Amino acid sequence: MVGMLTRREWWGVWLALLVGNLCFAVWAGGEPKGPALVKGSKALADSQHGEVQKLIPDRMLPTSVFFAPPLEIVDGDTVKFEHRGLCRLIGIDAPEVGDAAGGQPVGEQATTALRALLPLKEPVLVLVWGRDRYRRMLCLILAADGYPVNLTLVESGMAYVYLAEGFPLYSALVEAQQRAQADRRGVWWLPKRELPWHYRVRMRGR
Repeated sequence: MVGMLTRREWWGVWLALLVGNLCFAVWAGGEPKGPALVKGSKALADSQHGEVQKLIPDRMLPTSVFFAPPLEIVDGDTVKFEHRGLCRLIGIDAPEVGDAAGGQPVGEQATTALRALLPLKEPVLVLVWGRDRYRRMLCLILAADGYPVNLTLVESGMAYVYLAEGFPLYSALVEAQQRAQADRRGVWWLPKRELPWHYRVRMRGR
C-alpha cells in the first residue's frame, strides 16, 4: 500500500521493477519500435468524456524511455521536448487554458504548477506509452524528487484522473484524486466545476 511507504520509497520500488522489466524486454528483443500505438491497445470510449480516444496500452511496459530537458510547458498536462514533440501526461486532464472563452478556472494555476515541477533545461526521465490520436506522446514524467508529476498534479487538485483505466498507476491516481477531493485542493475547492472533457465538447459545439 502507498501508505506503508513514503512517496519516494513507493515510487522507487515501482520504477525499479518497471525499468528492470523494460531493460530485459529490450535485451530480449521484445519491445516494439517506432511511434505507433502498441498492438493490443484498447479504445476507451465513454459518453461522459464525449471523446473516443485510443489511449491506454493494455500492457505494463512503456514503449520507450528517454531523458531530456523540457523545451516548453504548453499547459497543465502537456509538455514539449526538443526533437521529440509534444508529450501529453497520461491518465490525467488539467483544466483548459488560452482559448477564445478564456479557459477554465484553475487552468493557469495548473500550468504554473507544472512549470514549477519541470523547470526548463533540467533533464527529466520520461516514460512513453505510445501516442494519442493527435500524435502526442503519452507520458509519465518524473520530477527532480523522483515522483511522477502526473500523480502530483492530481494530488494537488490541478488535474483530474482521465481515461486511465488499464494504466499501471490507475489505482494510485484514483487515490490521489480522492485525497485532493477530501482536502478541497485546487479544482475541488470550486463551488461549481466543469470537467475539462465536458468543456472541450461544449466549446466545439459553439
